[in-house]
Amino acid sequence: MSSSAEPPEPWAWRSQEVASVVVVCILFLILSYCSILKRLFRIATSHRNQGRRRLLDESTADDPSSVQFQSYGLEVSIINSLPMSQFKKSDEEKASNTDCAICLGEFEEGEWLKHLPNCNHVFHVSCIDTWFRSHSNCPLCRSHAHCHLTDN
Repeated sequence: MSSSAEPPEPWAWRSQEVASVVVVCILFLILSYCSILKRLFRIATSHRNQGRRRLLDESTADDPSSVQFQSYGLEVSIINSLPMSQFKKSDEEKASNTDCAICLGEFEEGEWLKHLPNCNHVFHVSCIDTWFRSHSNCPLCRSHAHCHLTDN
């Protein structure tokens, strides 16, 4: 009984399987390595940014010229303590600005406005309150809005 189709040699079939498994393992290792590097890069970047923020916070405590880098909001008690008044058309001649620099709308008779004590800039109450939820300085000149409260 002679068969014309002989089975392949066992070592030839095994070398193809081994080569396939090796290629799959190498691809897995490369993808895992890339994933680990991405994670490490994100962690290093966040630590570096935290260090910069910490340095900025320390350097800006006594340096008013670097206030523009701070971007944290004010406490509600400080926002509520800012002086307010109603706009009167008769005051228009005295006022240097008659519009809100945040919404760019003109002040109308009877509207409530907030005055920033350090720079005397004036804004609509709702506009400046929204601004101060994420900022601690004047949107025009970047001066602190609450320096007079922290000097105690």
